[in-house]
Amino acid sequence: MTFRGKPVKVIITGDAKEEFERLNKVIGDEISRGITSSEHQTLFNSIKQKIELIRNNPQYGINIPKKLIPKNTLNYMT
Repeated sequence: MTFRGKPVKVIITGDAKEEFERLNKVIGDEISRGITSSEHQTLFNSIKQKIELIRNNPQYGINIPKKLIPKNTLNYMT
């Protein structure tokens, strides 16, 4: 995916990444047991929709000034 000629990546880090991965495992377990609809699946799908929205339009939402983003986070963006 590109935006204005630049590649777009959505990166989930820290606690959010751990929880996203845990949620993904829970959903995998639910699907293997035949559960096709749950709060976990609804939440996961909502997160995936927002990620796709951001991929398609990186200016979606509230823009945070670069000076307020921790430097270790900016390393992921390069």
